[in-house]
Amino acid sequence: EANLQMVEDGTWDEASGNLDLSQGESPQFSGRALVKLASLDKETMMERSGNVEVVAEMAKEFDFYDLDGRRPASIRSLQYLLPNFVFAQIEKEAGKPVPDWIKNN
Repeated sequence: EANLQMVEDGTWDEASGNLDLSQGESPQFSGRALVKLASLDKETMMERSGNVEVVAEMAKEFDFYDLDGRRPASIRSLQYLLPNFVFAQIEKEAGKPVPDWIKNN
């Protein structure tokens, strides 16, 4: 929600490197992950305790979706990293767009 406020304030693009928030997750999506974690038995919950949990990865594990029916890519996946960081950096340095046949492959 703080990121959305930055969009309204006009500071998001510079702070994030133009990261596209429309590809992000809703607060409800995170809430669904929390509900799934809270429903685990104590032993399983304790096994996961102290780990970094990525909501998109939990959605795949527990089979849930965001409000719009999407299941966003994990922030640890190439599906997320390439378009949001790698391609953008290549385009910035090269001064021209990465070809669609690479982006959409």
